[in-house]
Amino acid sequence: MPFSQDPNANRSPRRVFNRAIGLLRDGKFELAQALQISENGMSFVTPLALKAQSRVVITLVIPGSDGLVVRGHVVSEREPIGKMRTYGIQFGTLELHERRMIRSYVSAKTQAEAEQA
Repeated sequence: MPFSQDPNANRSPRRVFNRAIGLLRDGKFELAQALQISENGMSFVTPLALKAQSRVVITLVIPGSDGLVVRGHVVSEREPIGKMRTYGIQFGTLELHERRMIRSYVSAKTQAEAEQA
């Protein structure tokens, strides 16, 4: 975990978000696999190497809602597993309706998800 010293820093309620997302960085668009989402950010897996504080633009679709395009920056990285790397990003400023959309999705955890937490 080379970037963040405390993996629980700024933890907010999160929900499993196992979906494909678009990742724009350095003018290149790639697909990545999301893992979790919260109002403050998300984690995802990609074979790309990202630097601490790298700025990224994420394109995602919240189930039952519209698509979102959000800016953020890389705040954490886990040890790579093979070629895949897991990153955590913190969202930049979100519009109120975007934050509400994410909050609604996160708060609607299924019973199975809640029992795993």
